[in-house]
Amino acid sequence: MKKSMVIVESPAKARTIGKYLGKDYFVRASAGHVRDLPARILGVDIKDGFRPTYRVIPDKEKIVQSLRKEARAAGSIYLAADPDREGEAICYHLAEVLDGGLQRPILRVQFNEITKPAILEAFNHPTAIDSNKVEAQQARRILDRIVGYKVSPLLWQKVRKGLSAGRVQTVAARLIVDREREIRAFEPEEYWDFRARLAGEKPPPFEAKAFRYQGKKFKISNQEESDHLLDELREADFVVARIERKERKRRPVPPFITSKLQQEAVRRLGFSVKKTMTVAQRLYEGIELGDEGSVGLITYMRTDSTRVSDAALEEVRGYILNRFGSDYLPGKPVRYASKKGAQDAHEAIRPTEVGREPESLKGLLGRDELRLYTLIWNRFVACQMEPALFDQTEILIEAGTAEFKAVGSILRFDGFLKVYRSETEEETGEGEEGLLLPDVEAGEKLNVEEILREQKFTQPPSRFSEASLVKVLEENGVGRPSTYAQILSTLDQRGYVGKEKRMLIPTELGRRVNEFLVTHLDALFNVHFTAEMEKKLDEVEEGKQDWVAMLGEFYGLFEQWLSEARGPKGDEGEALRLMDYLKEVKEWVPASRRGGRVFDDKKFMASMEKQLQQEDSKLTKRQVDTLKRLVVKYIEQLPTAAEQAEELGLRPLLDEEAQREPPAEESIRKLALLEGITFDEPRKVGKRTYDDGEFSASLRGQVQEGRRLTENQTRYLDRLLVKYRDQIPDFDRVSEDLGLQEENGGEKDVQSGPLLELMRQVKTWKEPVKRGRRTWDDKAFFDSLDRQFKERQSLSPKQQQSLKRMVGKYADQIPDFDQRKEELGLVRKGDSAK
Repeated sequence: MKKSMVIVESPAKARTIGKYLGKDYFVRASAGHVRDLPARILGVDIKDGFRPTYRVIPDKEKIVQSLRKEARAAGSIYLAADPDREGEAICYHLAEVLDGGLQRPILRVQFNEITKPAILEAFNHPTAIDSNKVEAQQARRILDRIVGYKVSPLLWQKVRKGLSAGRVQTVAARLIVDREREIRAFEPEEYWDFRARLAGEKPPPFEAKAFRYQGKKFKISNQEESDHLLDELREADFVVARIERKERKRRPVPPFITSKLQQEAVRRLGFSVKKTMTVAQRLYEGIELGDEGSVGLITYMRTDSTRVSDAALEEVRGYILNRFGSDYLPGKPVRYASKKGAQDAHEAIRPTEVGREPESLKGLLGRDELRLYTLIWNRFVACQMEPALFDQTEILIEAGTAEFKAVGSILRFDGFLKVYRSETEEETGEGEEGLLLPDVEAGEKLNVEEILREQKFTQPPSRFSEASLVKVLEENGVGRPSTYAQILSTLDQRGYVGKEKRMLIPTELGRRVNEFLVTHLDALFNVHFTAEMEKKLDEVEEGKQDWVAMLGEFYGLFEQWLSEARGPKGDEGEALRLMDYLKEVKEWVPASRRGGRVFDDKKFMASMEKQLQQEDSKLTKRQVDTLKRLVVKYIEQLPTAAEQAEELGLRPLLDEEAQREPPAEESIRKLALLEGITFDEPRKVGKRTYDDGEFSASLRGQVQEGRRLTENQTRYLDRLLVKYRDQIPDFDRVSEDLGLQEENGGEKDVQSGPLLELMRQVKTWKEPVKRGRRTWDDKAFFDSLDRQFKERQSLSPKQQQSLKRMVGKYADQIPDFDQRKEELGLVRKGDSAK
């Protein structure tokens, strides 16, 4: 019988599960996601229903190959990734890459805790992959990719290269920047605090605080008012107006959800949110506990539900009864209402076995694991204990037109406080024990020992800590339990947020990025809009919303906002965008001459910048196309442009570049022969300047860019080689090997040399003759032919015919003309007319 294959995300989880499943199973780890959208292109076909293109993540190729190989030999295949959207997506992509040729079902198993009963129960009831969860994760991934891919280039152009904008992270950064702006704009207001040290007929003395003045809420705003009240109080009688005594219950807080665990770990343990989740992941997946092996100590740590299973409630109630007695156990289990909109698929975070007390794990867990486990264990046990009871006394005192109050509480029964004391009054709405008060009676006059006053100033709102930011994100519906740690980590990695005394503070870069995005894309990076998108993703997961329709609705708004943010449209806008990329070029190709034109990329850029600075600038389509070709030309220096090739309309040019023929091997060898050649000085003929060295360099630059030489360029290259043959070792053999082109269709020019030799005997040249715009100068024409022949050892047939006519024209000055005319096919000028 073939063994069944189980795939989870991590090796630690694999070890723990493998221990419970036994010999009929083998467990492997995928190390997280195995497929994703491609890295350097959008990877989403927006026009085709937002169809994504997934690829195996490069560094997961070997893992996927190994999993495929083992899957073919397995009996059944179970996918056991975490029970949330990301886990479901991992399972979906694993099924996709493993499906080829398996011809058998791939099953999904889910469990909220890694314990033997939970594992066996899950494998006894496998399910199919939840398509709704997969679509919700896919929709979120596509949303994030579209925003990042299309908004980030705006930052590259307007702020700095390499920056990125995240759909949710930007909103978190905005909250931090807005808070910093509030702090900087804050103007402190003066106020005065009044207290009185009093004594009744019975001890002890106590302190009371002013809370009303002249029938209104107490408020003294300046020195003058303070002096006036102090004078009044010195003359006033302090009389007990009434005494209120009542029993107060302080109820335990609910078990941890993700956000509350993160907040408490930040406050109590000094952990970062990321560290909290990393340590919790280890506790969930399994820790080696000596002879027991790997044990999962807590339930799944990404949840926003306070629900606890009936079995867990029964277990913890039994523990409380045995450990603390019946006084600490409520009559029935305490059930907590989850917040509105919470996903109730998972339980709250709790220990998998409440009998595994923190003390028993000392020496087995690391310091961080033990501290976090203790926090989780204490809060879970406390949540099912009786409330703490206080006797609270409140004494109200009249003093002239002011009223004072003293509050004291005496703990009568500690209840859940025996196990867990929350440090956050936000969760309870009540404070700890107050001061001890004396037994007084209404109407009793109190002795004033001292009146204390203190000048104070209002304080600006405090900066966010990681804990308070998570709290605000949660309250506003931004992000989900699985994303809080990643949001904070991303802001830190991108350099948008730093820390000062553990408080989050925006960097200068973070402020600049925020200012640009909020100014130009306020609607997109709005807290309420982002929260609304989170709700819609939840509805996709619940099967209430079609993911394609949701993305379509979003994209319609997004395109409108993005178009407005991009600014100038048409050729000018496109040119500005292309030039922003080209400004990053570090090494420009040297200027080159082709024919009578000089091509200089850097100067072209400068001229375009100058043109675009003019108010009435009108660019041609040809200029914009040239800019596109320049971006393609320097694409290796412009990685961000490469990532945005489709967006910039460069894909056809890149494809054309990829399909273009490479330089001929012969051209490369010929150019190599010219290296080290001492070229002649540039020469000017008419208005044109001929520079062999510059021409050779331009051909070499073209070949180095991967561009093939044209036929004409190859012909001129051959001429250069012939011209400088004396500097090329073993030229005859090399020229035959490379097939250097001859001017006469491959036939050697044997006549031009003797003809030129005859013309060198001419002593007197005819005067130049001007016909229309052209000037006919025999001497200049001869010099030109003589020079060309020396360079390439041949003349064209047309040039040979012109040379023959010139020899006949000057026959009288050539002594041996008659002896050579038949040999060279010459005719005296006028002979043909006779």
